[in-house]
Amino acid sequence: MFPRLLFFALLFFASTVYGQKKAFHLGAIANFSSPWIINQNNFGTLDGFNNPFARGSELDYGVTLGGGFGMIGGYNISKRHGLEFALYYDFTGQKYKGQIYQDDNMSLNFPVDVSRRVKLNYIKLPLMYKWELVPKRRSMSKKINYYFSIGPQIAYLISVYEEVDIDNPDIGNNLAGIGESDKFRKLDIGAILNNGIQYRINKNVYLFTSLNLYAGLIDINGKAIRELDYFSNNDAKYRPSHSFNAALSVGVQYVFVARGYY
Repeated sequence: MFPRLLFFALLFFASTVYGQKKAFHLGAIANFSSPWIINQNNFGTLDGFNNPFARGSELDYGVTLGGGFGMIGGYNISKRHGLEFALYYDFTGQKYKGQIYQDDNMSLNFPVDVSRRVKLNYIKLPLMYKWELVPKRRSMSKKINYYFSIGPQIAYLISVYEEVDIDNPDIGNNLAGIGESDKFRKLDIGAILNNGIQYRINKNVYLFTSLNLYAGLIDINGKAIRELDYFSNNDAKYRPSHSFNAALSVGVQYVFVARGYY
């Protein structure tokens, strides 16, 4: 019964596209990104230092590179307006580095180099409204057009990896007995904005590239960490951490067009 219903649903969808001179598209996408975790929490990483101030210190942010790949698709409601979605695997996280003093008297000891790397891997699903700058009547002669899209994005955390390197064998790093997977919330929800251009190769295939900005709207720290109240020396109380991501996307799409679309 279900296969028949699915077949008739696809047949109705195709006839709708054909009858209304609209189109849907499907393709592949790859991202090259600069991810950030806004508001740092060290989660007890520096608890091996004798200096109480050092244990609550923040490290400097390091340049972090990420990326991802997946599929993208959409449906044109009209010549300029449409809906678009993507489903892709994304590598994010944050690098930190800095120098921390072991004792209170900084003049009597040398700073210790500390580095920390957090890797967060997500499955992401954005659902966006898309607007294209095209003529009122599409033309085969127009090869390039501008577009932007905006909408919500849901991300599910599938793996976490954390590495801490303290350049002193006598100083251990205490991760407070909390597992890596418990430090970060499984779900992240935010908003994404894309600005890009599309280059049409032929009637059905086009390449695209865009600059994407994503801002997380909820705290990505896990419940176990929020209950520990680890925060920096500059904060009077716990502050949430949020994801931010700037990415360059490239991809290719195949457009299933109805007669009269161009």
